[in-house]
Amino acid sequence: MRNILKNIFTPHTSRTFSFRHINKFIPPRFFKPFIVLLFFAQMIDAIYSPLFALDFKGRANFWSLYQTDDVDSTTVAVVYNISDLSTPIGVVVGKDIAIECSKPTHSCTYRKIGEGGELTLEHITDAGRSSYGKIGGDSLLTNIGISGKATEKKWSGNIDGNFSKLFLDNRALLGGQKNRFRFYEFNAQYEDAKYEVSLGRKSIQADILVDGVSGKYFFGAKENKDSKSIGFFAGFAPDTITKNISSDSFTFGPTFHFVPDFSSEGPVKLLVESSLVTEIYKGDMNRFYLFSRAHFTPVKELSFFSYSTLELPWMKDNANLKSSQFTFQTLWHPNEEWFFSIGFSQFAIDRFLQEQAVRWVTDNSSKSTRVSDSLDKSQRYRLDLRASFRPIYEFQPFIRARYERRTFDSNKLFLNSVTGQTPSLDLGLLNRKNAYSGTGGVRLFLWEEFETESSATFSQRFQSSSWEAYQFFSYDTSKQISFDAYFQFVSSNRTINNSVPSAAGTDDHAYDFYAGTGVSYRFLSDFLAQIRYDFSNEDEKVLDRRTITHSALVRLDYRF
Repeated sequence: MRNILKNIFTPHTSRTFSFRHINKFIPPRFFKPFIVLLFFAQMIDAIYSPLFALDFKGRANFWSLYQTDDVDSTTVAVVYNISDLSTPIGVVVGKDIAIECSKPTHSCTYRKIGEGGELTLEHITDAGRSSYGKIGGDSLLTNIGISGKATEKKWSGNIDGNFSKLFLDNRALLGGQKNRFRFYEFNAQYEDAKYEVSLGRKSIQADILVDGVSGKYFFGAKENKDSKSIGFFAGFAPDTITKNISSDSFTFGPTFHFVPDFSSEGPVKLLVESSLVTEIYKGDMNRFYLFSRAHFTPVKELSFFSYSTLELPWMKDNANLKSSQFTFQTLWHPNEEWFFSIGFSQFAIDRFLQEQAVRWVTDNSSKSTRVSDSLDKSQRYRLDLRASFRPIYEFQPFIRARYERRTFDSNKLFLNSVTGQTPSLDLGLLNRKNAYSGTGGVRLFLWEEFETESSATFSQRFQSSSWEAYQFFSYDTSKQISFDAYFQFVSSNRTINNSVPSAAGTDDHAYDFYAGTGVSYRFLSDFLAQIRYDFSNEDEKVLDRRTITHSALVRLDYRF
């Protein structure tokens, strides 16, 4: 990083760049935070590099997302007449909430976003409540990220993380958090000819993230020693959402990585790696599973990929061998014209659900709003097919298809029940187990700078169906500037089940429009700036109107 500012503000190619030149393209309020980051990195490098002769390579980025819509409200409330609490008389938003819900003849229920993004239901019988959570309005989200590796002889340090800050409101973009740090790598490492040891936060494989210690022993050939290794890891697992340090889960296990010698000597390629993971949650055994990944290319035209998570038996209550996630994909490129792909995925769901708007009339005719809790243990199966044909360079038609099937836990537990009544399982939702979609389109490649894609899609998503038209353009004016734009139209219909199992559902039709455009400018070979604008116009049944949303993104990316 010693030459970051030198590379930016002095001649790099045939063109001379300066702060004045760059500032013409990037607004100062977005550019200054990135410049501050570069100055800070340069200062650290200038102080410590002479002492330790560090070789620091990586990537720094800054982006800012502004979003606004035409919903002038702080919440949405459903209004009832006290004389008939079973039938809503309307939906109100914004200032109308204070007016309608303060009437002595009215009662209201609204959804509120609290701290941490948690949704709650409250009754309003007067205008004294003022802490409504926002569902619309303006928001500004900024992010600074850095990833890199600093090395000095046998020592190295790794960092990969970002800092996000939410301005203007709490639209739950960060789950209610205005400031958030998230790190995926933050460790120090010592590597010798035959082994390496790391201390700190490290990503082992897939989603295995550990705050602790890990190590590897290499037994590959000297020129490619890391092609074969065995290792270990042990430490605490950070929070799955915020990535904050947590002592709730302790995880440990061995790892294995194998790439045979013929993979580096000929067209046949093979990679196999796996981790045996033991997870202890708050002192009790929680999970014991084997994660594996494999890649095999028997000939240049054909490749196979697989990922799997196999849950292993460890006690009487969990004595079965079962797969919680499995993916297998085949890629076949027999010649320059044809391409085929077949993929199969399976994953298990084990989650606790909360339905927060289940209403009914009790025996005493007073309206109740309750929270429905249910335990869902189910499976998903997906089959994906892709094919394309490119008889000439400029023309490539393609098709995509997906079939998905879901199962439901026969022992699914319904906690939301009315006293004296047996909850019915005869819900339309449980009878819709199949989903499928198909896409057909064509890509055009013209003048080597212009690319376009046109496609149409039909989807049957369990209780929802939709038709979609999509158009995309991309144009590279030079090695420095590129432009893209898209338009999408979606016509959908879904069946909304009544909260009473025996009652008929209703159909909801919607017509939604989406469009966007973006431009990228590469100041240097390793310094990129991006600006994007996106627009959406969606039917909103709850508001009984259409909602228009605008968003603008500015991004700066520097590789050093």
